[in-house]
Amino acid sequence: MTIENLVTVVIPTYNREATINEAIESILNQSYKKTEILVCDDFSTDHTVEKVNELIKEHNNIRILSRKDRLKGANAARNLGITEAKGEYIVFLDSDDILIKDSIYNRIKIFEEYPEIDMVYGDCIIGEKVCKFDKIQNFEQKKYLMEELSLCNFSVMMIKKNVFNVCPLLDTRLKSWQDDGLVLELNKYNKKMFHCGCAVDENRISKNSITSNYRNLYEGCKYIVKLYKKDILSEKNVFRFALWKLRILLNWFRSKEQTGKNSIEKWIYEKLFQLLLLVLKPFFRHIWG
Repeated sequence: MTIENLVTVVIPTYNREATINEAIESILNQSYKKTEILVCDDFSTDHTVEKVNELIKEHNNIRILSRKDRLKGANAARNLGITEAKGEYIVFLDSDDILIKDSIYNRIKIFEEYPEIDMVYGDCIIGEKVCKFDKIQNFEQKKYLMEELSLCNFSVMMIKKNVFNVCPLLDTRLKSWQDDGLVLELNKYNKKMFHCGCAVDENRISKNSITSNYRNLYEGCKYIVKLYKKDILSEKNVFRFALWKLRILLNWFRSKEQTGKNSIEKWIYEKLFQLLLLVLKPFFRHIWG
């Protein structure tokens, strides 16, 4: 199969001088070669921009974009990339992750086989393990997403750019649950999703990543549940909504454990978190964030 569509890879970045080269090189080394790379810098204060500019001298498919508005975060950087993208398809890659060699090809071929699909995603590798995301095509999409409020992370997504002709750009109010916010918004506009059946990304969680800030995870969970309250109630029921309120509490316990003033306070919130986690686990296919 010969596929010649341009794929834009959007990389939001902030102070990733240690990892940005490897992320970009994983795109340059793809088996699928027709790509453009948009590095969307979020006001880095280290040598990230200089490192990207060195690569630009050698590769004419890399551009660096800088936002004019401050304090908007990663989704604002991604939105800049979406707006500037020339490709028919958009891949999101975090600047501390890398794409597996056949990552782009294994997703773009699904679009060729199933033209009605709007987003293709795969699994990711974390350390020595493969994090397997549910294959949404095996479920009723709307009911599944209102039950789980999540599907996959940004770095495993490939999306048709034209969906943003209908769907709004990414919600810049979200400081976490950003990938879930996009998935739920696509679902709201009846956009179809499909799992490609393999791992496409190596995910690396940094100390200063969003997923390590439990306060942000708590705020993000609370925001998403409030935003989709009516949908949860209509697609599921009151009991499911109550479970999501407990998920908010679970994240609050974790944030209090992280920010506790002393070891006793931290210990109390850690035990409360572990207890509530045991209660909730049977009701969710996966619990993260």
